[in-house]
Amino acid sequence: MALFQVSLKSATESAGMEAPAPRAKELEYRAPADPRELLKVDDAMRAYFRPRVRAEARAYDQLQQIVDAVLRPEGLGFTYDPTGTFDASETFRRRGGNCVSYAFLVVAIAREFGLEAVFQNVSRTRRWARVDGLVMVVLHLDVRVTADDQVLVVDLEPDLTPLRENQLNAISDERA
Repeated sequence: MALFQVSLKSATESAGMEAPAPRAKELEYRAPADPRELLKVDDAMRAYFRPRVRAEARAYDQLQQIVDAVLRPEGLGFTYDPTGTFDASETFRRRGGNCVSYAFLVVAIAREFGLEAVFQNVSRTRRWARVDGLVMVVLHLDVRVTADDQVLVVDLEPDLTPLRENQLNAISDERA
């Protein structure tokens, strides 16, 4: 089994495709009451990704096209926000968020195109943070896609991506 990391290098040409116009960001976000809604793909998301991800492409190329459509400036131009934890559709709408938000969006869209995508915790030295009187451990989440005897890892912080198969730590949707 080969292990690959998806890079920002384009696997497809996205010329002529417009990204959705950014909307005003609300100050407050409330996660949906039903956890199954966290990975919901709505019509606006489908309309955006369908022309950018070729259904007939190899799984690796589809995943690269998804990453390009999310990260590239001519796409969503995803912006990292360490405090922005959102569901997949809110991440799409805001065009940004933290590693959890990014992972939700990538997993939701990858599964929409029939890819086998799961969340995984990234093993690293523990970091702690204090937020409003609470002490929290800071963890990192990324995405693993298995296709054609390859393990593909999608991560906003590639230097933290596990490079050995025995370091891959898949977790359930519920845990994510």
